[in-house]
Amino acid sequence: MDFVERIDQLLKEKNLKRSALCEAVGIDSTSISVWKKRGTIPSGDVCLKIAEYLGADVEYLITGRQKKEPEKVQVKTDNSFILQTLSALQNDIDKTFQTAIGALKK
Repeated sequence: MDFVERIDQLLKEKNLKRSALCEAVGIDSTSISVWKKRGTIPSGDVCLKIAEYLGADVEYLITGRQKKEPEKVQVKTDNSFILQTLSALQNDIDKTFQTAIGALKK
């Protein structure tokens, strides 16, 4: 499937007409037929406008490949580890503070 076929497929799925797409994007009504005949695609800004109008991804329109959704990474939070770390940090701060107070008293 090529660029124009993907456009036509999306138009059909969304029950839209080429003429409405052309008007919305601001291109001549013959442009899509010309791209099909020549086997070309429009400039990047036109591709982006078409993709936005169709609610599609530009990469899909141009290459036919869907973008892979990034895998969601689940992070397990071990609250006991966090509490132990905070407690150790607080102890270090207390010791440093006590050392500083002791040095000032001398």
